[in-house]
Amino acid sequence: MPKSELYWKNLSAKITDPTQTKNKRPDTSDLERDFILEYFNQEDDIVDIGSGSGLIINKLYDKVSSIVAIEKFEGFSKYIVESPNVLVINADLKDFRIRRQYDGVLCTGVSQCFSLEEMTPIYANMFAMLKQGGYFIMRMHCGLKEDVIVDGYSDELNTNYFASYRKLDSEIQTLKDTGFKDIQTFDIFPDTLNVWENTRHFMFVAKK
Repeated sequence: MPKSELYWKNLSAKITDPTQTKNKRPDTSDLERDFILEYFNQEDDIVDIGSGSGLIINKLYDKVSSIVAIEKFEGFSKYIVESPNVLVINADLKDFRIRRQYDGVLCTGVSQCFSLEEMTPIYANMFAMLKQGGYFIMRMHCGLKEDVIVDGYSDELNTNYFASYRKLDSEIQTLKDTGFKDIQTFDIFPDTLNVWENTRHFMFVAKK
């Protein structure tokens, strides 16, 4: 099992609070929710890829028509709100695709957990699930001048860990190659989240 998947699997088995998925970083879910709601309203149907413990969609579900939450590990998804307009599916993100299209596709915080080779087909699946003119919104931790790869033991997390903080410009090009258009990036996060000089978290917004 890949290091990143093993890390999240182990964490999902022992998590006692949904904020523990933030890996000792500040919880920015209020900020992300407010940003996302600039693009969606009560009539929109959304699919959320990599929902984790529901930190964002638990604050979003009552402000849109429906949300399909995709999360591999039940240890995380058990914290997702129970509501008639929320459907939780436990599935591997690398293989997941619904033969339906949505007004929005969200992916907040999992893209760097996959290598580029793994993430490229996931982007293709998300593109296929998006309606024409719909919005794709992603939060990703990116390298500023180069790819920054973490692959080994993390003293901070006390475990083996993998993350691919791909260069911002390169990830934009990958989205363009997938078919997304009108790609914009927004630097909205506080420096308490951006603790490394060579990487930053960004919100991406693109359209189909």
